[in-house]
Amino acid sequence: MLIAGNPAVLERMWEKGNVAVYTCTIVRGELMFMVQNSQQKATNIARVQAFLQSIYIYPVDNETADIYGQFKAEILQYFGPKDRKKRRKTKIQELAMQRGLGGFPHERLHQDRD
Repeated sequence: MLIAGNPAVLERMWEKGNVAVYTCTIVRGELMFMVQNSQQKATNIARVQAFLQSIYIYPVDNETADIYGQFKAEILQYFGPKDRKKRRKTKIQELAMQRGLGGFPHERLHQDRD
């Protein structure tokens, strides 16, 4: 959404002021995976690489990657479809959106504390 210049995302960032954008190497890998499967591969590679150069990417060690994998499996087991075959195509962000958990995570944390 941010890479494509989604107006709602850009407006939200504009409202917040000078917002730094961060991600981790896992997300970088997912972005590169999507690019490899796109129809406009060359254009999208350039777009993703430009985006990645403009943000900070947190490195992830093996222990963190293992925890991520376990945590994702637990989330899918608890919130995902009961049919295990359907879980393979289920995306965590879809589960979050179904439960109204979209948006900027730090804003939800502040709302929960109020």
